[in-house]
Amino acid sequence: MLSKRIRGRRTALILNLLLCSAASLAATATPALAGGSVMRWGSFGLGTAAPVPTPVAGLSGVKAVLASNASSYALEANGTVWAWGNNRLGELGEEIPGSPFAAVEVPLPLPSGVTATAIGQAEFVGVAIDSTGHAWAWGLSGPSACMGQFRGYNMAPTEIPGISEAVQVVGGEHHTVWLLANGTVETCGDNNAGQLGVAGISSSGSPVHVPGLTEVVEVSSAERTSCALTRSGAVYVWGANSDGQVGNGEESASVSTPYHVPLPGPASQVSCGGNIPTDDFTLALVGGQVYGWGADQAGQLGENGNEAKELHPVATGLHFAQIAAGGATSFGLSATGQLYAWGSNFESSLGTGGTRSSTTPRLIDEGVEQVWATAHNAVDLH
Repeated sequence: MLSKRIRGRRTALILNLLLCSAASLAATATPALAGGSVMRWGSFGLGTAAPVPTPVAGLSGVKAVLASNASSYALEANGTVWAWGNNRLGELGEEIPGSPFAAVEVPLPLPSGVTATAIGQAEFVGVAIDSTGHAWAWGLSGPSACMGQFRGYNMAPTEIPGISEAVQVVGGEHHTVWLLANGTVETCGDNNAGQLGVAGISSSGSPVHVPGLTEVVEVSSAERTSCALTRSGAVYVWGANSDGQVGNGEESASVSTPYHVPLPGPASQVSCGGNIPTDDFTLALVGGQVYGWGADQAGQLGENGNEAKELHPVATGLHFAQIAAGGATSFGLSATGQLYAWGSNFESSLGTGGTRSSTTPRLIDEGVEQVWATAHNAVDLH
């Protein structure tokens, strides 16, 4: 809940079942550099905002990054996970003496012998997938973490029952979406807007199979909307549709099963964005061009001046190697590592250093390999 930001969300590299989570947004344009340094901007839940990409000191050898609205994570090539930001419900995986926040990254205390290969998050929940395809969660417990219906919290990583052979996980407000090695999708959490992709249930504290999806290579999630991309480039969206973000030409409370979005060609990436009413939207990359649909009140679809919602996919004229959707902010990454942003600048989420939103892409960083963003918080990897 991003969201949200780019591995395709977000990508074709995700097309190889990527090694890191994607949700709400990760993107990769080139192989990971040996440096693996991390930048961040936005509010990070620390009470102050960084208006431009700012280095996270002390991190190197990072291969994947992601952010939630108030906490962030980095995965090193050696399997170590680092966390910083809000820790009110244990989002950092351990208790921080004297403070509900950590301004400096702390190592996630995974059990001895457990090596993380991918990371993910939902609201107040952090997740790691280990080298055996099993998963570990910390922070808010309950349905969104696939840990039953009781809503508590875990201050330390706890193995999730019923998850195996997982390769990617993304999450929204109170649900998570799991991509398995066989190309199928499972979900758990609340289903009040159809975000689990399964009709007839209000929620599930254990994984449920999403029918009709095969050969999936990437999943993405917004607050209450979920997306999937197949090996053939087909895009499926389901869940909340109040702003037309499902792309079926309608505005409705929910779409409870995956909808095959009509696009002019195979997509290489899909990214669901938005976390409050009126900013829910979806981006897809088709033949290098960005297509968008859903809310556009901050210009996040990239139509350059047209800020009306779109109920069907529209071509924006923007071309990028990777894209990612945040709260009401969008990101595009060029093949040469230039990161652009457009849309809302709420809590410095645009990263431009100013205060105004922008309906046209603005260059905010260079030498970038991945980006992940939500409504308040964004990180990228160099």
